[in-house]
Amino acid sequence: MLDEGEADFAFEIAKRALNIWKREVEDTYYTFEMVSVTTGSGGWFHNFGGLSSPILLWTKAYYCPGTINVGFDMLIKKQSFNADCTEMTAVLNGSGKESVILAVMKAGYNYSVTVDGKVYPHSMRTDGCVEMKAKIENETEVIITASDK
Repeated sequence: MLDEGEADFAFEIAKRALNIWKREVEDTYYTFEMVSVTTGSGGWFHNFGGLSSPILLWTKAYYCPGTINVGFDMLIKKQSFNADCTEMTAVLNGSGKESVILAVMKAGYNYSVTVDGKVYPHSMRTDGCVEMKAKIENETEVIITASDK
């Protein structure tokens, strides 16, 4: 969904899966092989470790400072965060179509974003998760900095 520019839908998928996984693990202490869309309950093999991979990736994408995520149509050529994750610099190369970029920074701050030196609009998906839609092609520099607490 990041490649499609569908930020709300991407977050809804992640949020729903994380909530279902959390509820199922708290209720049963199992990590089932699948989750039924109809019932929201786990099923099949109860000690399946493969389901933890998307759970970890979604958690990291929206909640773990020091993380940048883009879709499959974009390449992260370079990235760096400062020690407390209040500043990030990345060089991206994309297909030129609008897609979603997520960068998880330190919670509790407001952030400003520049793309190739120009101030760029963004939103905060979660406390610390900077989200923006951009048409990136060639080598494009994205800088995110804390503006205040």
